[in-house]
Amino acid sequence: MLEGRGTRLVVDRVPEAWWTPAAGAAVRMHLGGADLAGTVAA
Repeated sequence: MLEGRGTRLVVDRVPEAWWTPAAGAAVRMHLGGADLAGTVAA
């Protein structure tokens, strides 16, 4: 959606201290997974 519009997107991992006990492993991986951390798209 943002490709070709000059938008830069940098994805950082969600700090562990920000998660509540209600956030299960699947939610943590989906929203802050290691596969996205450090991603830079221009």
